[in-house]
Amino acid sequence: MHRRWTLLTICLAAAVAGCATAPLPSRGSGDGPPDDSEFEAANCNAPIRALIPSTNHATIACADTGLRPQVQYCACTLVLQTEVAQSDPAPWYAQRGAALLRLGETERAIRDLDEALASRPEMASAYLHRGDAYRSQKDYGRALVDYNQALELDPKLAPALSARCWTRAVWHKAFDKALADCDAALLLQPGDAATLSSRALVHYQLAQYDLAIADCDASLGADPAAAACRYLRGLALRQRGAEDAARADLAAARALDGDIERRYRDLGVRPEQP
Repeated sequence: MHRRWTLLTICLAAAVAGCATAPLPSRGSGDGPPDDSEFEAANCNAPIRALIPSTNHATIACADTGLRPQVQYCACTLVLQTEVAQSDPAPWYAQRGAALLRLGETERAIRDLDEALASRPEMASAYLHRGDAYRSQKDYGRALVDYNQALELDPKLAPALSARCWTRAVWHKAFDKALADCDAALLLQPGDAATLSSRALVHYQLAQYDLAIADCDASLGADPAAAACRYLRGLALRQRGAEDAARADLAAARALDGDIERRYRDLGVRPEQP
């Protein structure tokens, strides 16, 4: 099985059309809703389509979150135009919704995820991704509803626990519940950088600065380029009186993300806090 996936991945990258036989339909002017034609033309253009020479390649690429989001989006779009998706389009809409979310197209993502859930309301991952889309729009109430639904369907869905942890911390300020979610997520996915960063935020808001620093140390060990935890560690170090180390972290975070200070200020976390 591993060899098959490796071969298909190589073929996908090299656009070797002989690896699978069923050709994809050519893109016509009537494919997809009119309001999406320009977007599709830009994100499913000829160079990207050349990487996806067959339906088999498209079905694999649609589920591969390791690909560039444009490639994943295009693959899912192509699958949705074939007979493969006619009997059960929900998984392909869900995967395309996830790709659109990675492209920053939250409204289109929500629309696709709505389509997926209309026919498969038991799809926990679709609720997770739609919750992420709402969260990116700062619609935390709807995000929390979707994370709750995802976890009702799949209580061990670690990314949903992690996302609910963050959402509870920044919106409800329900820090005890947020901490329980992060702890549960880390039991399922030990060392996950994003969850460690979320738990560090909870610890920071509970004035547990040493714990926040420890979580950010672990998170940055896994993802050194994460501006969020570097900035938060700088704030926690400042609270502990380590001003030189704090300034170094804060400067490094700003260099990685020029908007980091505003984003934390929007969350109610300010560098001038005592």
